[in-house]
Amino acid sequence: MATLTARALQLAKEQAGAQTEAAILKVSNVEKLPNGKFFSCQLTDGTQTMKGRLVSQIARKLLDNSLQLHDGDIIKVSDFVINNVNNEDMALVSELEVVESSGGSNSSAGQSSKPDAVAATPAKQQMHVKQEQENTPPAVTPAFTPAAAKPAFTPGPTPSPSEQVRTNLAMTPATGVEREQQLSPLGLTPSSTTPVPVGSRARVQPIKALNPYDTQWTIKAKLVRKAPPRSFNSRAGAPSRVFNVELADAEGGQIQGTFWRESADKYLDTLQEGKVYYFSKFQVKPANKQYATVKNDYELHFDNRTEVEEAADQSGITVSHQVDVVPFDKLLRYVGRKMPVDILGVVVSCGGLGTIKRKADQTELPRRDVTLADSSGHSVVPTLWADQAQRSDLDGCEGQVMQVTCVRVGDYNGCSLSAVTRSQVGLRCQD
Repeated sequence: MATLTARALQLAKEQAGAQTEAAILKVSNVEKLPNGKFFSCQLTDGTQTMKGRLVSQIARKLLDNSLQLHDGDIIKVSDFVINNVNNEDMALVSELEVVESSGGSNSSAGQSSKPDAVAATPAKQQMHVKQEQENTPPAVTPAFTPAAAKPAFTPGPTPSPSEQVRTNLAMTPATGVEREQQLSPLGLTPSSTTPVPVGSRARVQPIKALNPYDTQWTIKAKLVRKAPPRSFNSRAGAPSRVFNVELADAEGGQIQGTFWRESADKYLDTLQEGKVYYFSKFQVKPANKQYATVKNDYELHFDNRTEVEEAADQSGITVSHQVDVVPFDKLLRYVGRKMPVDILGVVVSCGGLGTIKRKADQTELPRRDVTLADSSGHSVVPTLWADQAQRSDLDGCEGQVMQVTCVRVGDYNGCSLSAVTRSQVGLRCQD
């Protein structure tokens, strides 16, 4: 009997942002969710039990009956992540194979759910079913059968062109020369060698469609901001790097992402702000609102499986900031968060231009404090930096209305405001 991988679920939870190693688990209570796209289950590693979601290719194979799971089956999970959904840990499984059925027979043949796997021919399927019927004792719990008829394809994450071809091939039996032609790169035969343009994809998913219940996403987005890298030591003491990005797509969606470890080393120097890329093979997790820099319920984690490809078409994505003004009497609730705010008020006084010395390189950085008041009866003093502080129209601007976007709220003296590099400062006379 196969041995379960002890503490595999706990280790996967602790290794956020890193590729999770394959694990031997036991599955039970497989049920189709009301949305008809995914399946819930219970997974155990012998030391811990956790709720699971069977997504992507696994869900499709369960729907068309090319994969069957019994209560108590031992499975090898080779692609899964642990996400916190609704304050509950959940394992999202996108690649598995049955190692041992609950009846004791080895079911790995024809039971693989890897994305690149090719389904067995109808003759092989019939032979497998016949053998299983002969070798299965009468008392064995019946296999879970989601549906008798194969349903239409339901919307979900868009596969890459090569994955789509392989999925289509799995549904069409072929032998001999036909099989060799189908398994050629991108499934093209010598008579149809139309090249696929570099940096292009047939279809992508919008940022607003992303959710933690799947792992096979591809998005096309502009890199709006790339933060400087940060260094840290892993649990093993090895030095690692991480950096954050902000992405925006053509439909106006924005999301924050983090490149971890190997992916940070691979893409830190190649990614350029303002360019458009295709991002695939990443994790979608609930955003930590305390440290979020954009307004989205989710954030992206990029690891060593992540693929980034520069888009051939760099047009079509215009980044616009939607202003959401926060009254001054409500600013205290944003203290300590990374989420920036937008403010609007009348200029009561505008301080003179000054400088402050940077600790890193001892250079002088221009700064200016401006006192604003709004209709809530409160006043604040945001600090402008560099070119923002040196604007000539700030001299004598008292009485005008000033709007500052993307302001960081700190806890200095209770509540302090500071503009950042991407802040925008606007002035206009009162109506």
